[in-house]
Amino acid sequence: MQKIDPDHIIALVTEVIPMHSCLVFCPTKKNCENVAGMICKDFLQHRETEKATLLQELKDSGNGSMCPVLRRTVPYGVAYHHSGLTSEERKLVEEAYSRGVLCLLTCTSTLAAGINLPARRVILRSPYMATDFLKRSQYKQMVGRAGRAGIDAIGESILILQEKDRNMVIFL
Repeated sequence: MQKIDPDHIIALVTEVIPMHSCLVFCPTKKNCENVAGMICKDFLQHRETEKATLLQELKDSGNGSMCPVLRRTVPYGVAYHHSGLTSEERKLVEEAYSRGVLCLLTCTSTLAAGINLPARRVILRSPYMATDFLKRSQYKQMVGRAGRAGIDAIGESILILQEKDRNMVIFL
């Protein structure tokens, strides 16, 4: 398991989902998809009918075709959100997350700006977005999704970093 999940993302996520929501910010689009695939394991029994409806809507929005990653992860209540999704797919994923049909989104920093998707726990897999170190404003936008007033009384954020980045994070 240490090889597959060295940052213990699965343990951090399973502490809160499916009862509460979780966002995992990833540095790249590909990493979002990989992490979504890694996490979807134990959440089949959660809102199955609504997830089946979401899968059909995603398939319909793609004129009968659908991303194989979403096809595999949505039944587990997990999806990714990044600029590679069509605007219709993004809308469907966002609405399903807001309704609690999806309990976890892996996402890039694009989700942090202008989209109101709060979470009980926000995990940043890295202090980077692509190859750029996070700016303070980006960091605040991302962790600001945790524990939104009026929506959830509790919010947590977790930043995973390597030793080499420790001194840089002090400035966030």
